Amino acid sequence: LFQTTPERGSFWQPITGKVDKNEPLEVAAKREFEEETGLALPQAPIPIGYEFTYQNIETRYSEHVFEIDLSLFVKNHSPSQISIKLDPMEHQDCRWISAEEAFSLLKYDSNRQALHFLLTELNKSR
Repeated sequence: LFQTTPERGSFWQPITGKVDKNEPLEVAAKREFEEETGLALPQAPIPIGYEFTYQNIETRYSEHVFEIDLSLFVKNHSPSQISIKLDPMEHQDCRWISAEEAFSLLKYDSNRQALHFLLTELNKSR
């Protein structure tokens, strides 16, 4: 999870971002992952089939949830050995944590629901 800067609320969230004009969702997800972690993703993230919308005062947003296979990076290492380069304009911290910890740290119910959906899908494929 990533902790936003104090100016952005200091809350914990997964990687998020917006889609540029005419940009396919998978391309946007890959770009946002790379921008927010400093890691080069060798393939596009996998859409998990979960979407949600939310509204702030001025704008309605649609979120599309993707899965990234970390085994592409960790091979013989633990996730904590992956070097993440945070964008100091967006995030002040990141942590590799369990799903249980993530449920307790995530600020928004929609993020917890997306995590629950992902875990359910992963359990089906085992």
